[in-house]
Amino acid sequence: MSDSFVLSRRLSDAVLVYLVTTGLVLADELSEFGKTLVAAVQEELQIDAALFDVKLSSVVERPRRFVAGTELVLVCPGLADERRNELETRFVELARSFPGGEKWLANNAVVVSTVPPGGEVRGQDKQMVERLISALQHDLELSSETRGAVVREIRFAPLQNGRIALQLSGQIVARSQYDLVEAAVAERLNADPEWRRERHRLVISTELLKLQQTNPAAARRYFQEAVESFKKGQYADADKWFSYAIAEAPADELYPLWKIVTAVALDDVERAKQRLMVHLRHNPNGGFRSRLVAPHFERVQGPLREKVHKLEREVLADLAEPQP
Repeated sequence: MSDSFVLSRRLSDAVLVYLVTTGLVLADELSEFGKTLVAAVQEELQIDAALFDVKLSSVVERPRRFVAGTELVLVCPGLADERRNELETRFVELARSFPGGEKWLANNAVVVSTVPPGGEVRGQDKQMVERLISALQHDLELSSETRGAVVREIRFAPLQNGRIALQLSGQIVARSQYDLVEAAVAERLNADPEWRRERHRLVISTELLKLQQTNPAAARRYFQEAVESFKKGQYADADKWFSYAIAEAPADELYPLWKIVTAVALDDVERAKQRLMVHLRHNPNGGFRSRLVAPHFERVQGPLREKVHKLEREVLADLAEPQP
């Protein structure tokens, strides 16, 4: 065992201060043993080449669900089940190697999770949530039943028995969309391996979604924000603003087309193709080359324009094929 490893145990508080400054999200309070173990885990991740791909993004110590004691939850996004189990076993053995470790493990547990256990969403956890929101919004905008719904943010709220509420905030335009949005989130969680591993602990909450009327004036403001972001090459931001515009003006035919162009710019061709397929099914004469639409996309030039037109030709060819 290295001298620096022993030192990290003795100076765990100082090490944790350093870890906070480097982006590790910690619960407000950890036990002394928890602090020592987290410091040792972080050092293991830094000195063992076999663990360089593992990122510890957040830590919390909480009561266990059905038995006495606590569990120290180490959140490491992106791990496959086998890898997660392997790390959990390794960190348990690490805890056992400490003075008093056996006694601590008799009533407490070390858990490796891929999903944040609650509280503020930051760092890699935030990226994971942003990917979920992006995929979810794609689904909502493809369906006529959920068009006008927009999820702007997802936060985590700890519940009893170790469960976690995914609190969705945003807006809907019909009461029926509460259930439809919840179902869409559940489908996305079940489809994503990272979320699916923790699905049994997650409760979807739509209570913060506001039921409100659409606002075309707000849509135009969001659209201008989107176009400005698009001009700057900030396509992820543009995609978000276009979603907000669609939510405020679900019947507008131009905003979804801009989402398609933005998806192409983000190299998400499959998502762009799905959107364009749906759009042209409902608007056969509403393609990018139509007289009504084409003038609005004159600002899209160069390779991106060629990619969009190529995609449109492919989709039109697919739609022209006889359906079985």
